[in-house]
Formats: sequence, C-alpha cells, structure tokens
Amino acid sequence: MKMKRLLLVSVLLTACILHAVNNMPLLAQMQGEHNNSGYGYSLVSLDFNHDGYDDLVVLATFYGYQYQQTPSRGKVYIYYGGPSFGTATQPAMTLEGDYSEGLGRLITRIYDLGDVNGDGFDDLMITDVNPNLTSSARSKYFFGGTSDLSTPAMVITPLQEETLGSFFELGDVDGDGYEDLGINYILLNEKRFDIQWGGTFERQLIFSGIEVMPNVRSIAGIGDINGDGYNDFTIGYVSSETEPYNSIINLYYGNPDRVFANPIVLIQTTESITRLCKPLGDINGDGYNDFFAYANPYGMRVWFGTTNLSTVSPDIVLNPVYFGNDSVRGIESGDVNGDGFSDVVGASYSNQRFAVWLGSSTMNGQADWIKFNQYENFGYDLAMGDYNGDGFCDIAVSAPMEEGSWPLHDYRGYVFIYAGYSGMVANNDPLAPQLSQQLQMMISPNPVRNTAEISIDLISTAVDKGKPVRIEVFNLKGQSVYQSEDNSTPFAEFNRKVYLSNYPSGIYLCRAQVGNKQISKKFTIIK
Repeated sequence: MKMKRLLLVSVLLTACILHAVNNMPLLAQMQGEHNNSGYGYSLVSLDFNHDGYDDLVVLATFYGYQYQQTPSRGKVYIYYGGPSFGTATQPAMTLEGDYSEGLGRLITRIYDLGDVNGDGFDDLMITDVNPNLTSSARSKYFFGGTSDLSTPAMVITPLQEETLGSFFELGDVDGDGYEDLGINYILLNEKRFDIQWGGTFERQLIFSGIEVMPNVRSIAGIGDINGDGYNDFTIGYVSSETEPYNSIINLYYGNPDRVFANPIVLIQTTESITRLCKPLGDINGDGYNDFFAYANPYGMRVWFGTTNLSTVSPDIVLNPVYFGNDSVRGIESGDVNGDGFSDVVGASYSNQRFAVWLGSSTMNGQADWIKFNQYENFGYDLAMGDYNGDGFCDIAVSAPMEEGSWPLHDYRGYVFIYAGYSGMVANNDPLAPQLSQQLQMMISPNPVRNTAEISIDLISTAVDKGKPVRIEVFNLKGQSVYQSEDNSTPFAEFNRKVYLSNYPSGIYLCRAQVGNKQISKKFTIIK
C-alpha cells in the first residue's frame, strides 16, 4: 500500500511539474491617508501627461470622513508612470471634493473617456454631486496633458428632468477621429441610452423604453469586432415586457452614418446574467478584437471577433467566475507577458482574489494564475497599464474598505500593483476535454508563506451538482495528512479552507474528487 501511494504521488507530481508555476511580483503597494477613506474605490489607467507611460488614477471616495464629525468629500490621486514607478511614487496631482458655501460636493467616480477631443491622448472625467441635491450632479472633463485639476476643460450638468446614470467608453464608433462616450440616464421616468459624440459633444438617442427596468443598464464599447474600422458597442438591460423578466443584450456595429436601427440580439434570457460587456483586445491572435459578453453562475462567456458572428454560443467560457459584481468592475485586459496576445483578468472581491487567463491561439478557458490577498474586498476594482514602461502590462487591484461598520480597524484602503513579465506562461492543452467535461482546481496562496491557511476552489459543471466532494492532502511520503468529505454540494463552484499552522515546510499534493471526476495539484509551504 505504501509503495502504491508513493507511486501515485510521484506520477501526480510529475504531471503537475509539466505546468508552469506562474507568479507576478508586487511592483507597488499604496494606501489611503486615513481610516475608512475608501482609497481604491475606483481605478483608471491612461497616459494623462503625454510622456508615453501609463499613469494610474485612484479615487478615495470616502476621503474626509470623520466619524460623527465631517462627511465624505472624496479625493482623486494621479500617479505618473515611469521607470522608477513603485511604492514610493507620490501623486503628481490631486483633487478633493469641497464644502464651499455649505454645499458639499462628493466626488463619486472617475472615468477614462478615451480620446474625446482628438489630440491623440486619453482624457479623464471626474463626477461629483451634492449628496443632498441629486440635480447638482456634474461631469468634469480634463483633457490629457492638463497639469492642474482645479480647472476642468468642460463641465456638463444634467438636462432638466434628467437623471444621469453611468458613462462608458465606446471608442470611435463613427470613424471621425474622435472617441465617443455612452451614457445611460432617466428622462421623465423613461430609461434611455445615448452616444455623446467626441469632438462636438452632441448627444444622439440610440434606444429608450418604459419597459427597461432600473437594474444595472449599460451602453458599452467592445472594440472593432468585425474589423471594418469602426468600434462596436452593446446595450444591456432588463425588460419587463414579458413575465418572467428578460435580460437582453443587443449588439450594434459602428458605422459612419450613425444609423443603429437593427441591432443583433446577442442574448435574451430569463436566467440571471450580467448585462455589461467589456472589450478584451485580441486574445486569440486572429487579428480581430474579442469581447466579454456576460457571466452566469457557470462561466464567463467570451466571443471572438469575426466578420460573421454567430450568437448561438460563445467561443470560449472562462472559469472560475470572477467578474466583480453586476457592474462588471472586475474584468480588464492587457498583455501581461508581452507575447502579443491580450490577456484577461477577472476579480472576485467577495473571495479576495483575482485570476489571469493568458491569451493564445489555443486558449482553453482555465485560469493560468490566481492571486489571493488577506485584505477584505481585495479585487473591488481593477486597472491595467504598463506603469514602469518595461513593455509588460501591469495589474492594479484595490481593496478599498473592510466589512462591518465604523470604526473597526485602521483600514485606510489599499491598491496593489503586480508587475507583468515574460515568465507568465499559459497552461495550454489543445487535447484537453471540452470545458463542459472538466473539473478545475485552484489553490491559493501558492506557495504558502505568511498565512495559516490555503483556499481550495473547485470548478465543476451543473451536472455535478449534488454529487459528493472529497478532498485529500498528501505529503511527499505519500501519507494522507488531511481529508474532508461533503456528501453533496448544491453548487458547481466549491470552496474549502485548510489550516496549515501545524504542517512543516515542504511540497504537498492536493487531490480532489467530485463524483467520478478527479484532479490533483501540488502546493508548497515555506516557513
């Protein structure tokens, strides 16, 4: 029996070693100025000072808040990128909300607009409002190259009877050299979706309806997915026209005539899905831009760009299901390893982690690296850019607040930046079974250094619901040092935490079984 266990462990370890051990080093760690500042509530990347390096913009939305003394007013920090970018980097510019003449203005969001004024550089929007007067909302535009945030290039306020919702970068939809902006809003109780055209800043109504529910709504850019030179976009919403309600995502192709009469229905379903699409760049290297369409409990649906798009099924399904929340703040893309393929990053702040899917021509949908962090709400927002100018896209991840109510701990809010580098390698397996048949396992952190536990995540499929789940950990001698068994699980995603405080340093093997499916992965404890 002992010999059989040793043989089993040897075979499984050999199989594990065939896969790359990915890791992205910490480039910088930044924190807010005071407890409960909400530092990292929103993150944006753009080259704001026109020097060729990506800059990082951070919003601390609760800045100024002192318990039972002063309300929040918010603060924006702009950190310039460059070869020396790191933890010691100080903000080049800041902007605080104010309380002039007794009217408090709270900074609520920051947005990368794209190049709306046609000078070749991305522009920044900062929105603020008097919390006691919703009609006081305003959008302040700062064109790239601005060296003083006290004077915006343009300020736009809502029209009469209009309540603005969210803004979305669309890219250049009509090919006029200016990037455009999507806006969802409410006018006289009707939900509407507009394009604000770059250059002139005129607005065009694209879609409206009283049947549109107040759930998360979006008019979002997805890139030029059909290669015709015009950026495309989607509109997502919940319709009350039928019972039960339908989640709908319509796809619109960009064109020079600004005509959007016959959208493609990408999906219409009574199931629970997200309704905000995201551009992903070219993740499979075929020359077309790809996009994240929606997520449901069983995976994140991605379509590859093409001149003949089919809505029947997605081209790839990403797991685990990490997208942030219904507003899909947890999905971004960029080339982290410099191989020419766009890579996908997805975060789950409820699980305090994010995952990286490395793009390739044989991308199989399984995450190539997962990073866990002990800070609460780690992964609340994401931004990606090459902040140190080394040619690899970096990942900025925020943990702006802890759970519970004031005052709790001295939690100032944090932003962690992980450096991209060429050592990130995709665990591609062109001969792997179809995703619908796979059992996936993620172990984090790995290696284990400064924590007393690991988190084991199993991703299965709907057909495996209700089947028994068994997890076992072996040391290198083939001895079973941990066992757990659940008679059944109601979910396709299963999590188990294993405490390691009494385990010595070394290499261990974790084996999981769901029904008749098995998977094994190694992990290392370093004390």
